[in-house]
Amino acid sequence: MPGQWGRGYSLGPVTGLTDLVRDFDGDVGVYVRRLPSGEEIAIRPDEVFPTASLIKVPILIATFAAIERGDIDYDDELIYDASREYPGHDLLGSFRDGETITVSRLVHLRLSLSDNTASLWLQELAGTGTAMNDWLVSGGFEHTRVNSRTPGREADTTSSAGARRHPERWPS
Repeated sequence: MPGQWGRGYSLGPVTGLTDLVRDFDGDVGVYVRRLPSGEEIAIRPDEVFPTASLIKVPILIATFAAIERGDIDYDDELIYDASREYPGHDLLGSFRDGETITVSRLVHLRLSLSDNTASLWLQELAGTGTAMNDWLVSGGFEHTRVNSRTPGREADTTSSAGARRHPERWPS
């Protein structure tokens, strides 16, 4: 069946994906690449959009790069301060001042619950949004930027085509 990614299948026609997003009440950009074959589908790939939770991918990459460099340890125990809370309904935001949490738990909350408070704390531990933006620029990510709590930035942005570089540009 075209459009499925099982063994022996192709991405199939883009028309099915186009039909799927045509009636969506909002802006949609899509970029899909099957790494083994290089097949691609793109809808508005170069248009710049707010990143939403997609920005958490470079934050996670930067976190593991900081662990690899020895700047932080995966099992480091941290002390929560309520001033870190990101408005919303994050699990980490329900912690009380003085409670402890490990870096590994922050990663878990960020991956499993898309916890914004955990993600912003990891951003800080990994070297701040400014350092991550320097890495994104050096890696050729033309439009992808970390802006939350980053001086001089307004809104997180990326393009769907720009985001495609993530699997191929991991820090060494």
